[in-house]
Amino acid sequence: MLVRPDGSVLSKQEVLRDLEAGGLKFTSIEIANVSVRIYGQTALLTGEGRPVTSSNGQHARAHVQLLAVYVAEGSNLRLAHCDGLGYSLGGMVVQQIAQDRPAIFRRMILVATAPRGGKDIMHLEKPSLAKYLGDPTLRGYAVLQKIFFAPTESSQAAGAAFVGRLSQRKDDREPPSGPDVATAQTAAFREWEQFTGERFAGLRNIHQPTLVVNGVHDEMIPVANSYWLSENMPNAMLITYPDSGHGALFQFHDSFTRQATAFLASDPLFSLNDNS
Repeated sequence: MLVRPDGSVLSKQEVLRDLEAGGLKFTSIEIANVSVRIYGQTALLTGEGRPVTSSNGQHARAHVQLLAVYVAEGSNLRLAHCDGLGYSLGGMVVQQIAQDRPAIFRRMILVATAPRGGKDIMHLEKPSLAKYLGDPTLRGYAVLQKIFFAPTESSQAAGAAFVGRLSQRKDDREPPSGPDVATAQTAAFREWEQFTGERFAGLRNIHQPTLVVNGVHDEMIPVANSYWLSENMPNAMLITYPDSGHGALFQFHDSFTRQATAFLASDPLFSLNDNS
């Protein structure tokens, strides 16, 4: 994404077109917020690129997200070919990576997420969610339980069990996210709802086998978005879980784990066998 001097946004295709025509020029790039996380023999590198550009003679701002995964081979590192699992906002990141760097992912699992140009993505102000977020009697995980799970006795019970599992981990926990994170996430969701050209056309360029998963009562990112993903991605299949919402994978965790494992190991393209 690139922002013009007048505040309008250039899509990836528009950026490439202007580069080819000579109307857009990159003079330098600043690399910032570089982070490397080590997981056994795997290194995950993330960061941001902030190019200095001119668009038809005027200063323009640009912002690029950087991601690379390396695995150890003896004393060397090589760029990894891996599977991608994206949940909610993470599912949007996985889709963008698949389009920008298609060689990275072998297979993908997209859970409770939406395509670019999707509908009703994380609008916390709507009554079905706002009534819980604005309830002074609910705090912390109690709010999460209400909005991530369907308003049925069985789903709320599953939500309470999930909250209990969250508290079991004592070491190496992520710190609580603050209002700055929430603001940034909301901005990302609003930007993801925007699209240019034919709606969902970019999904046809994602050819990795993809498993799309959601709960039928997801109020945060409605299940219609999952149907759009599975309808427009050439090699996607869809699983919907009943009596569940945004946290369907936490409610039906045993089934989800079996389905995901079978999908990632399957040959030929799709081979799922859930005996639950």
